[in-house]
Amino acid sequence: KIEAGSLSRGQKVIIAPANITATVKCIEIDGLAVDFAPVGTSVDVGFSNLDPQHLQVGSVLCHESHPIASTTEIEVRVLTTDVLRIPILRGSKVVLHSHMLACDATVDALVAQVDTLTGNIIKENPRCITRDQSAILRIKTSKSVCVEPTSVSPTLSRVTLRSGGKTIALGAVTAIWR
Repeated sequence: KIEAGSLSRGQKVIIAPANITATVKCIEIDGLAVDFAPVGTSVDVGFSNLDPQHLQVGSVLCHESHPIASTTEIEVRVLTTDVLRIPILRGSKVVLHSHMLACDATVDALVAQVDTLTGNIIKENPRCITRDQSAILRIKTSKSVCVEPTSVSPTLSRVTLRSGGKTIALGAVTAIWR
């Protein structure tokens, strides 16, 4: 799906996180070939000058002049769900889901517990985060992910944290370290 901008046949794009340049050979919308696709459109794209091994789940196409950087460390603001049975602690292992990507991650720091309604910080560096609480967490991922802070791209900032096959927190990226 095109989350921002547009896509044209013949356009050069960068495929992140592989950082490979390719040329758009063809675009299809609902099985029909088109020369142009606007934002919000779900498309199938064919490339020339691209080895398929560089495409992976979670890859992001970017305009040549505005590439997205990949990172392994992000700060997220989350709301834990009522499914959470074991509190989130520093060092907790989770699976981070972002757009189509799923990768192993570790909670590197509990930055703050946040009031769910006002957004004000209740406690800096809490020991744990329990169910139905809001928090700011620093997460380290096992591989490079392509995300943006909410201020840059609300769509590419959404994340879900899962553990034991259950969704334990929903949130958005607030900062990235590159």
